[in-house]
Amino acid sequence: MSILQNQKESINSRKILAEQTREFKRLGDEEKAEFFKTVLKCSRPDHVFSLALPCALTRRLQTAYQTEIDNLTKRSKFAETAFLATYKLLADAPDPVPMLANALVSVSLGGAAFFLANLV
Repeated sequence: MSILQNQKESINSRKILAEQTREFKRLGDEEKAEFFKTVLKCSRPDHVFSLALPCALTRRLQTAYQTEIDNLTKRSKFAETAFLATYKLLADAPDPVPMLANALVSVSLGGAAFFLANLV
């Protein structure tokens, strides 16, 4: 998967999560209180719910946040792997300073010789 594709998926996921969070914020205080009461109850399959809407919303929000956390974890691992691969390539490369210093001396001497040759 490419970095660009990861970024697009992350943006879409955050938009969905933001919409679900806005939906939650629109609830009244009593509905929010019920929402939090059902957070633990929704994970129990043997419990009978009288308010299906808050439970469904609870499950959707929990799923959305967990999905976002999972996606961020994947992106983090991908970024760390890419960074370490790049670092390894750079760490194995020879030090460019001696080569660049020799090239600078050669260019400087060559430039001076060219200048002197054109003066005569």
